[in-house]
Amino acid sequence: MIAERDRPSPPPGREWHVIPFGAVPVTNPLKGFVPFVETARALRGRAPLPYSMEFAYVPVNSVVKCNGSAYYFDFTRLENLLNEVAGRGHQLILRFYFDYPSLPTGVPKCLIEAGVEMRRYEEYGGGLSPDYDDPRMVKLMVEFIRVLGRRYDGDPRIAFIQVGLLGFWGEWHTYPHNEWFASEETQRAVLEAYDLSFNVTRLQVRLPSRVTRDYNVGFHDDSFAYATLGEVDWYFYNQLRRAGLTERWKTEPIGGEVRPEIQADVFRRADLFEHFMQCIEATHASYLLMDRLFSHPYTSAELRRAAEASQRMGYTFAVCYASVEPLPGDSVSVHVVVKNFGIAPFYYDWPVEFGIVTASGEAVYAEVSGNTVAGILPNETVVWSHVLHNVSRYCSEGRYFAVRVPNPLSKGLPIMFANEKQLPNGWLLLIECGQQGRRR
Repeated sequence: MIAERDRPSPPPGREWHVIPFGAVPVTNPLKGFVPFVETARALRGRAPLPYSMEFAYVPVNSVVKCNGSAYYFDFTRLENLLNEVAGRGHQLILRFYFDYPSLPTGVPKCLIEAGVEMRRYEEYGGGLSPDYDDPRMVKLMVEFIRVLGRRYDGDPRIAFIQVGLLGFWGEWHTYPHNEWFASEETQRAVLEAYDLSFNVTRLQVRLPSRVTRDYNVGFHDDSFAYATLGEVDWYFYNQLRRAGLTERWKTEPIGGEVRPEIQADVFRRADLFEHFMQCIEATHASYLLMDRLFSHPYTSAELRRAAEASQRMGYTFAVCYASVEPLPGDSVSVHVVVKNFGIAPFYYDWPVEFGIVTASGEAVYAEVSGNTVAGILPNETVVWSHVLHNVSRYCSEGRYFAVRVPNPLSKGLPIMFANEKQLPNGWLLLIECGQQGRRR
């Protein structure tokens, strides 16, 4: 619950109604804990904690097919995956890879047959690391990214795309074979192609650096709470600081994966949980992949801590005040004061709707306004306004002026406000019809 002492003062000049705060949602779109697709598939809706996204690694050769020595693009497998996840009402975080240790290569066979060097290694279960600087690999990556962007930029089924492609697991390293990693020129070719091809869908890359800082990307810390904060030079936050990127979260999302080695204990040990929450605060993380949370049993006390951590990630919106003012011609002007009580903004331009609804949330009149939820920083307060017309036709006893932010994904979770009269379908009841002239 948001404390009353944190309610801002209302803006001057209007008759404002106080909108009571309620419980902070455990999850919301594009924030919170995330399972792998395979785990979500097995859950069949019986998750120990609500969630809004799923994660998948995708081999490049599932999309880039070969016809003799030539390649072409076939998105059938990706389409099936996106539709499956969307069918559960979730959005997908995906990362494409060429080399996932212990799994078959993701390099299209026609490039291998053409002579792209494949370097064998035994670490992490073994695999084949391609020569990322081979001009044929660079050409393929750039073409792949451009085609992907033309087809999927702004697709509501996709939450975020992790840049991937380079290094083991697409994590932008080939340790301990550092000499195998892509040159700066190749890194920039990949980043520039992504940056130019995706102008709506948000991107993330594994490592903050003097190279990655030049592009419109966020970051994902895949050793979260294990190598995030501390004195070690290569820890995630130290890399952010060294690259001058500690404020990047204000415009691009931060996420990652809770290091698998600590997933069993992070909600059991008080010291580890305290450190975990410090990492969330410091990085302004919006989401964290943590498959064990959804695939192994946790105690009720551990799940309460998990819920607390999920609530703290990303944004938390609450309506503080509302005003409904009559206008000539049977119209009203509706205004709401909204504050972000979270630690990060919302990164997409989802439009705000205003309407008149029943107490159960059935809309009798609704319009899309010119307001969006994008870019509201922590502790920032904004006013959304919209004019509703012919209200006497729709207003009657037991109906309410209301506001909501629907998810563009047809079955997706709408944004839920931390308010008492938040309804499950996304509508937040503001002021009952006929009560708008009475200040409360």
